[in-house]
Amino acid sequence: MPKKFNRYWREIVGILTGLATVIGITWAGLNSLDIKYASAEDVEQTKQSIQKLNERIDYNTISDRIYKLQERLWKIEDRYGVELEKAKGSKIESLIKEEHRRLLFEKKELENQLKKLGEKK
Repeated sequence: MPKKFNRYWREIVGILTGLATVIGITWAGLNSLDIKYASAEDVEQTKQSIQKLNERIDYNTISDRIYKLQERLWKIEDRYGVELEKAKGSKIESLIKEEHRRLLFEKKELENQLKKLGEKK
């Protein structure tokens, strides 16, 4: 009886070992596929994160440009007065006024863009 018992025991252990090996290999294969390829959720989260980052960069870039335009406007106004009265009668009066108008227009356009970006948030 012990020989017969040993034979059955060996078969059961062999079957269990084989089954465990197949399950382990299957699990490892599926796990490596999950790690190797991004899931749809991960891709969507990454897209949203990149989009938010791009919006912040755009916001900061426009803010910096507005600040530089304002500095240029202040320099012109300091030199020629707020109403550009000191430029009257000079040879470059029309150029100064045109530059001042252009800077004001560009600043207003950028402020509108900044407002639109702020509304998206």
